[in-house]
Amino acid sequence: MTITHTFVSSKADRADTTLVRPSNWNADHTVTGYVENALFDAYSIIAADTDNIPAAITMAASRIPARLASGGIVAATPAQILAILTGTAGASFDWNGQELTGIDRHNYNETNLLENGSFEVGNPPDDWTLIGGSATVSRSSTQAKIGTYSALLTRNGADCHIYQGYSGYATYASKTVTLGCWVYATVAARALIGLGDGVSSASSTFHTEVAGWEWLTASLAIGASPAYLRSYLEIVDGNTSTYFDGAILVEGDSCPAFSDKPIGTYDAITLRQAMNVNGQALGDGTDELLTFTEIASAINNINITNADIGDQPIISVVGDDTNISMHITPKGTGHLNIDRVLPNTVAQELEGLMMVVDASVQAATSVFHSLEVSTTGTPLGEVAALATIGKVKPIHQHVATPTQPDQSTPDAYAGRKTGGGATWADGLDGIAIFADDDDAIFVGSATRFDEIEVIMGPGATKDVIATFWYSTSSSTWSPFSPSDGTEGFQNSGNVSWSVSEITATWTNNGDPGSGDTAPGYWIKIVRTRVGTVGSPVPTTIKIGASTEYEWDEAGDITVKAANFSGDITLAENTGIVVDNSLSADGKWVSIAQIVGTAGINLAFGEAVYLAVADTKWEKARGNAEATISPMTGIVVVAGNEDASVTIMLIGHIRADAAFPALTVGAPVFIDPDTAGDVTSTELTTGEFQKAIGWATTANTVFVTGNPDWVKVG
Repeated sequence: MTITHTFVSSKADRADTTLVRPSNWNADHTVTGYVENALFDAYSIIAADTDNIPAAITMAASRIPARLASGGIVAATPAQILAILTGTAGASFDWNGQELTGIDRHNYNETNLLENGSFEVGNPPDDWTLIGGSATVSRSSTQAKIGTYSALLTRNGADCHIYQGYSGYATYASKTVTLGCWVYATVAARALIGLGDGVSSASSTFHTEVAGWEWLTASLAIGASPAYLRSYLEIVDGNTSTYFDGAILVEGDSCPAFSDKPIGTYDAITLRQAMNVNGQALGDGTDELLTFTEIASAINNINITNADIGDQPIISVVGDDTNISMHITPKGTGHLNIDRVLPNTVAQELEGLMMVVDASVQAATSVFHSLEVSTTGTPLGEVAALATIGKVKPIHQHVATPTQPDQSTPDAYAGRKTGGGATWADGLDGIAIFADDDDAIFVGSATRFDEIEVIMGPGATKDVIATFWYSTSSSTWSPFSPSDGTEGFQNSGNVSWSVSEITATWTNNGDPGSGDTAPGYWIKIVRTRVGTVGSPVPTTIKIGASTEYEWDEAGDITVKAANFSGDITLAENTGIVVDNSLSADGKWVSIAQIVGTAGINLAFGEAVYLAVADTKWEKARGNAEATISPMTGIVVVAGNEDASVTIMLIGHIRADAAFPALTVGAPVFIDPDTAGDVTSTELTTGEFQKAIGWATTANTVFVTGNPDWVKVG
């Protein structure tokens, strides 16, 4: 654009061209970078999308100048601004993972401190107390603002109210709280609401004379030392009835109308520091899910850890103390329930409550009680440490002495397959296992076993999600489900099962090493977990064949030995039952026995007597009084001279090799010819006859402990 001065100079130019001369003044001037007034309309700004070319942008209401992902400068809408700030367009604001900092305090939504503020529970409504002469309160569905019911309060002769106290009132000392409530009245200046802390009080305005619901509020600045915090719904100065609904008490000098969920719902909240929940509860705003109680100077607390696929969530005690117990306290006569539904799975062992104890470094003088129940005082009733109902075995015990299997070729009974279960390698002890998914370890024996004891160095960081298999031929396997006390090789423990569950198809020709191992009964354990499990290393793996003892569901008890310090009382029509069908040579059942010292080498099944001179046991012979009197028995645990032996005095014994062919049902005598032998043949003149028992079969004797003897005349 060009401009010309309105005043034109008539002066002649001088010679100096470095100065502005009259001709310069009179000439047209070119102007650049200007903005015309005409562009400046109301609510507009000037911007340029192209160099040296300004333009006006009109700003509509609630717009912000912005340059979007593409295009020029525009008057951006709120949605477009959200898209710039969060990276996603939408009607709600998303911080998109960014931290919100520099804020001293914020409320997501006010928490209603009142219980049953909607009056939906109880008739009369729960948690509210009625005060006032002959007044009544009930739950009514005639008028309801929130949900199905409201509280109907009726004045009769004296002012009345219902109130609710808040137990955590001390938390709100020197703070302001506000009570809000919907009120339905038909008479003016009768219904109102209020607050009190025992020191001061506050009231709302009255409901007007217009019939219908009105929202009333009352705020109270609580003193430094409140005696209580109570919310009141009142009728004063005349008889009438009023409906109250949606009562809400919140911190602050204002409150929203009642909401079924005043706390709100959020996808996720990340806490950067401790949340003060002392005396408070977590829940849906009406029902409590968790409540919290904090003590002064606390240093120990609970930690909850979630879990990945196949792992268990953990509730643990943490804190500054080294050894911390955990208390679980039921309320009143309540108890702790662990509910289980057992699946229809064959050859499976499950646990309801498992405790795995690594006792490898326990001191010899220390004691660990897995379950201890103690009482104080003298119980007036029965206190039982264990009670069972229904078909439940109170005790099932596996007793084994585990041993390490051979771990080297060609007789290896322990090894592994790595590279996803493809390549065999001898040994397990001190070697990292389960490096990859489908890696497997193998443990075997020439005889059946029912326990694998695992002592871990570093355990797996996650459950390896093991599957268990037993050999059905040299290269085929069948799955089963033993009890896994290692929790997927995360810690030391025992893997155990019942041989009877798999014995029909568990064969002794398994050979997982294809010639590098000894054929036998094999167990395969396969890792199925995908992802890292750390580097678990078993320090020692042992196997054992258990002897099982139990107290079964019928009340029968099978034990190895029992020591009694008191009398044994047998009820009527009961007795001691002795096994009448001993299974093999060398088997016996003793009712009375004694442990003594052998005076000579003694073998199983030999008849013996106690020598008076040195109280040692000698071989009995029916040819003299001294060798059959006074105490006789049969050897059940043999021993050499001066070694310990066990002598059966009363019981049942089978000795195929030691006994001759006995006459069933006939008495059995000490043989007069061969020391230590017995016979069914009656003795002749001059021999000393002593019946040691009765023959129940040709090779079994029931020993009676008979002290009597006779000399045949």
